[in-house]
Amino acid sequence: MISHLDVVQDQETGAIIAIEPLLTGQLSKRVPGYFGEVYYFFTKNVKGGVKYLMRTVPMGHYKARSRLSGAAGNLHQEIPNHYDAVRQSYKEKLKEKEVKEPSTNGAETDTKTDN
Repeated sequence: MISHLDVVQDQETGAIIAIEPLLTGQLSKRVPGYFGEVYYFFTKNVKGGVKYLMRTVPMGHYKARSRLSGAAGNLHQEIPNHYDAVRQSYKEKLKEKEVKEPSTNGAETDTKTDN
């Protein structure tokens, strides 16, 4: 599902309270809960043009999240906005973790005690 955003403001102060999907009524709060992947798409001006990106984690009022990334942070926070970039980011993060946490090469520690 793709949705435009709705900026929710305090009517008295004009302060931004939230940025939610532009959906009717309570759907703006409920529908994102039905999906494991909720990205925020945005652009950045860079030398030579515009870069199209997506955010995979919450930042400020933007409530992006990724079940694929999870608490372990298996995706970069900002990646190019196409599916191949999601797969590539996931692979890169897993390789980074392998380097930081080398395997024991099959050697297992026996924790049994004989009584």
